[in-house]
Amino acid sequence: MAGCIWTYMSLDAIDGKQARRTGMSGPLGELFDHVCDAINMVMMVYLGIVILRIQPDLLTMAMFLASVLAFFAATWETYHTGVLHMGYVSAPVEGNLLMTLGALLRAIFGTEVLSQQKILGMPMNIAVSWFATIFALGSIVSSVMKVYSNKPKRFVKSFLQEFLPLISLGIIAFVVYQKRSQLWTFPNWLLFLWTFGLCSCTTVVYTCNKFIKSRGI
Repeated sequence: MAGCIWTYMSLDAIDGKQARRTGMSGPLGELFDHVCDAINMVMMVYLGIVILRIQPDLLTMAMFLASVLAFFAATWETYHTGVLHMGYVSAPVEGNLLMTLGALLRAIFGTEVLSQQKILGMPMNIAVSWFATIFALGSIVSSVMKVYSNKPKRFVKSFLQEFLPLISLGIIAFVVYQKRSQLWTFPNWLLFLWTFGLCSCTTVVYTCNKFIKSRGI
């Protein structure tokens, strides 16, 4: 698993540079790259849940929903600012490195190693889940603020038309998950996770398509 995550991270980082170097970059390739990243993002969050060995409870679903929204927020920010901002700490790099490290620790010391160690008085896997959720929420706020700074006059309209629908869907999904305890069992929670994840992918495709058309490509 660690090798697969490392390979994905490496190839995802060099594909665009290779396309530009060989003169094969284009709007279709850009759209295809974002679609693949959107689908892989759902898979990577699921792998993170597997690596951490956390139960499909409300914290798990909150981490997943926040990660999905953070990915869309980054895409939405790119559409309105024309720049994909990567902070000092980012999910595509440091996040995948931490997942690679977690997978290696599981392979060497056993599957329960992350739940046996404690950080801040709680099991390491729970602490990491809280950190990932808070980090994703912070990324969402950062993207929203960058869009507002870039287009303050059009911000409200853009937010209501493009971002609010997915946020509303995420809130509805969380409420339904909270009320329906049968969704907390396998494979129901996995199907629920993928359903929302694929719905978010369609919004990413729509936003990327608008971004490409806005540049007259």
